[in-house]
Amino acid sequence: MWKPILVVIFGLASVWSELISGKYASYKSNDLIPIVLKGNYSQNYPTIINNTLSYLFLYDYMPNSTFQPPRVKVTLVEPENNDIIDPLIVVVRHRSGVISWQLPFIEKQQEIKYRYYKAAHILCPLLSASNNESGIVVSVSTNSPINNTFILRLDVQKSFNVLKDEYPLGLFIVFVVHSDNSACHRGNYQATNSRTKHIRFVVKPTVDFNYQIINCRTKACLYVSDLSKKDHRILKAKSSLYVWNLITVAVFYSLPVIQLVFTSQKVMLNETGNQDLCYYNFLCSHSFVLGPWKFSDFNHIFSNIGYIFFGLLFILITYKRECVNIPNKSQKFGIPNHCGLYYAMGSALAMEGLMSACYHICPNHSNFQFGNYFDTSFMYIICMLSMIKIYQTRHPDINANAYLVFGVLAFVIILGLTGIMYEGPILFILFTCLHLIMIFWLSAQIYYMGRWKLGILVNLGLAISHWIIKFGNFGNYLLILFMVNLILYLSFYIVMKLISKEKLHFWPLLYILLAMIFWSASLYFYVHKSSSWTVSLSAAESRTYNTPCTFMDFYDNHDIWHFLSAISLYLSFMVLFTLDDDVNNKPTATIPVF
Repeated sequence: MWKPILVVIFGLASVWSELISGKYASYKSNDLIPIVLKGNYSQNYPTIINNTLSYLFLYDYMPNSTFQPPRVKVTLVEPENNDIIDPLIVVVRHRSGVISWQLPFIEKQQEIKYRYYKAAHILCPLLSASNNESGIVVSVSTNSPINNTFILRLDVQKSFNVLKDEYPLGLFIVFVVHSDNSACHRGNYQATNSRTKHIRFVVKPTVDFNYQIINCRTKACLYVSDLSKKDHRILKAKSSLYVWNLITVAVFYSLPVIQLVFTSQKVMLNETGNQDLCYYNFLCSHSFVLGPWKFSDFNHIFSNIGYIFFGLLFILITYKRECVNIPNKSQKFGIPNHCGLYYAMGSALAMEGLMSACYHICPNHSNFQFGNYFDTSFMYIICMLSMIKIYQTRHPDINANAYLVFGVLAFVIILGLTGIMYEGPILFILFTCLHLIMIFWLSAQIYYMGRWKLGILVNLGLAISHWIIKFGNFGNYLLILFMVNLILYLSFYIVMKLISKEKLHFWPLLYILLAMIFWSASLYFYVHKSSSWTVSLSAAESRTYNTPCTFMDFYDNHDIWHFLSAISLYLSFMVLFTLDDDVNNKPTATIPVF
């Protein structure tokens, strides 16, 4: 008789002792704090949550909303490092049951996991105007110890908009008829042989940009998202035109140049034996025979391989970035990525090396006009493409027409060639007037907040300086104009980044520093050249400038200039390529335009 009583007593005593000793977890007020909020329709609720908080949102069915289904939408704000270990749990209790899901929602397709940070469910509509219906309860919780932000919104679903940007290939509208009413109907219902439903839907186009006659808008600050409204595929196709136009120009440039210089080498030099036709550095020139071709100054030809190598390397780097780029993400985060100009810049650098190598087969005054000037022409192309790329970075939709750009370059090349053949004051005065008018217009378009005045003053100073001291021939003066304006615009861009509180990462800073060092070294070896051709000096007289080989007993100062300038151009390209890496994960709606 006493045995069962004693067992119960000892059992209760054991439980009591364990409670006293703390072996049973007791509830603490700071373990979990439930927060109950009254929710309103069509209102966003951005909320911070962790494992110490749990939210309950209470909604009533909207009056006069019979047969109009409510739609609950929960968005989990994606963290910068995608470091979400514990998901967000969403539980919705409505008139016909309970549904739940987690965020991020992970869908696995063919061994690939897709993460979705936004999910929505359409709930059962109110089938009658009864006041006995209980409301909608949305519970949100997580086991994550770190803070996460979610946004909750409940709407009555009447109509919805479909953005073309989200469905570029079109979409399907599918209606599904259930076999019975059990999904949203409680109670007894009778089976019927007919499940016919009559549905009426209307698809209406919204107001497009083409329908706006006058669009008046004032905004304190313009952002990249405001200038990236066009279809990504269209902009990519327009950007690709640059490289195809460049390849076309390069083919038509290179064929006559190659024919000219090989004729000079074979007929004029090899057959006549006249060593005074080409301006060589005879103290450092090494011949090389390749089949039927004999090169008298092979080291000056081979040293141009750096341009070709670094041009192709830059193209490969651009291709790698384009392959790993995610189009949908690039439209919402960072600078929109259009690689056509980068491909054109890399191709122009490679062609620069090819044209320079052709010129050095037999450098003289005639070949400079038709050979080396084409080499200089590709420097014009590189400078102009770089400036267009800088401008396009913050103005994605304003893509300069490739045909117009190369048409302007053709005019510049014709003007430069005319200046080399006829160096008179009349041509220089006309060019200076045209140059200043163009700079005035471009500076007003590009620079902001009074900085256009600096661009005009710098170009006016260059024109006056050339009139007084002469920067060599007219082709060199044009090249100086292009390079100075490129440096000026790049400096403006970097200053505006810093003013906008954007940071320069390690790699662009390193590339800027290395580019400055290599450009300084390049200019030193370019000035200390080993041969010189002018109208007043013959090839024989230019030998007084000849110097012995200075590197590996094979290359002279001009060869070193080739190597260093190729590296300098590549580093300059990488500055543009990595300059905006700091905003890659920044929404385009927060990146300012300048």
